[in-house]
Amino acid sequence: MTNEEIRTACERAVTIANTFEYADLRTEVFGAVLSRLLQEENKNASAKSDSYSVTEREPIAKKAQKTAKAPKTRARGGLTSRLKELIADGFFGNERTTIEISEALRVAGWNHQSKEISARLIELVRGKQLRRAGGKDSGYRYSNW
Repeated sequence: MTNEEIRTACERAVTIANTFEYADLRTEVFGAVLSRLLQEENKNASAKSDSYSVTEREPIAKKAQKTAKAPKTRARGGLTSRLKELIADGFFGNERTTIEISEALRVAGWNHQSKEISARLIELVRGKQLRRAGGKDSGYRYSNW
């Protein structure tokens, strides 16, 4: 599954979850919907690979060599560069909560603590790369400047 497919699934899950009024329910719905979308995508990917005949498949060793040599497309730096990559990909086109941002990072394979994410988001807000709205009671929401 590519990063783009993961991002698309994440955005679809956020869209569906945002239709619910209560934040706690939105979080649960987001997790359930995203899990379901990723499972369906994995089933589709495995069905495509199973449709080839055995003679059309590459030997496993050769395939492993190609995979090992493939260039990485993910950000190599720390959390700030990963957040900047999300900005560049248009993830912050809509307002996002810290929970949504954390989930998007987790789906992409990057696990960070919430307070670490919040600290980096504040730096990006101060650098005018992101905008912050909301308050402590309703939670902050971040979007493009």
